[in-house]
Amino acid sequence: MKLRYLVAFIMIFSYVSTTQVVAEPKSGKEYQCIEVYDCKGEYEKPDPSLLVNEDVLKTNKVEVVELFWYTCPHCSDLEENTDMKAWLKSKADYIEFKQMPAVFSDKNLQLAYAQAYYAADALGILPKVHRAIFNELHKKRNHIKSETQLISLFAKFGGVDKADFEKKYKSFSVTTQANRANGYTVSYAVNGVPAMIVQGKYRLSASTAGGYENMFKVVDYLAEKEYAALKTPEVNVAADSNH
Repeated sequence: MKLRYLVAFIMIFSYVSTTQVVAEPKSGKEYQCIEVYDCKGEYEKPDPSLLVNEDVLKTNKVEVVELFWYTCPHCSDLEENTDMKAWLKSKADYIEFKQMPAVFSDKNLQLAYAQAYYAADALGILPKVHRAIFNELHKKRNHIKSETQLISLFAKFGGVDKADFEKKYKSFSVTTQANRANGYTVSYAVNGVPAMIVQGKYRLSASTAGGYENMFKVVDYLAEKEYAALKTPEVNVAADSNH
């Protein structure tokens, strides 16, 4: 009888220890700290160049960014992944989620695809065109290599004519966003996609986190950590130094 209780205790202890490891992801294992941060303590002010939306600094929300390539099959799969869909429905209200096309260079049409993404967003047809581009590339195996092909795609799935497409695609706003995406990609030190960036400070992927399900658990863990930091009152150092 005593041996049975001892075995049961060992099994319970082992289970608790395992769940604690999952519940408390480790820097350098499940996620990486973006290099400008040491992740050993609080930071006074994040570098705005690392944030896709600088306005997030003025809110009490935590920004989570998904970096993707249109030519990446894993990115296409993630769009329809059940873990992704479940997370989007259940994520905390303080999480502001957005996607960003990764741009390492203007080679392989990365910059052109980024412009297409932001043009579709500016035209109000992003949901339709975004999925359509993935489908054309990965399901239909149709390579999109020219502006003419993008014009046809925008017309077919978004009802946008050539003139309206070119106006937005070549606009200052769209080209600026695409170029900024290049800067953010470099700042995040991403070498593969899809990748998740939390508050411009942490970088992770399904491979580092151990699968998509756990990736979103780690995202939630980091986002909760950053949200708690946002709610922590600032210490008045000057006042304290006078005592």
